[in-house]
Amino acid sequence: MKFTPILVGLALTLAACSTPFSGSGLTKDGTPITGNRVVHTGHSEDVSFTSLDGWSCSGTVNLYQMFYDGRTSEAFPVKCSDGRTGNVMVAFPFLDRSRLRPGDVSYTFKLSDGTTGLFRI
Repeated sequence: MKFTPILVGLALTLAACSTPFSGSGLTKDGTPITGNRVVHTGHSEDVSFTSLDGWSCSGTVNLYQMFYDGRTSEAFPVKCSDGRTGNVMVAFPFLDRSRLRPGDVSYTFKLSDGTTGLFRI
């Protein structure tokens, strides 16, 4: 049992490395979608969104260069569960991420079949 504090400490350290957030939005035709982002240490984020119709898309974006350049938006590719692909534009209202509130970060997407939408996290 001497190793229990070390294992608990390691688990807490690993849990602190990634922070999940979620939100919602709509496709252009009005279909509800939910969005999720997991923020990792540094500037990497895993983003996914799921439609009420059952399809989902996901991708990873590294925001380091965006913040380094002083920009507040960045595009990244996504792949979907039904074979579609697309692009997402993530937009932050300001560069200071510590001030973000739920709904501040917007994600606008366009998929290969022309489906578009927006969700906020």
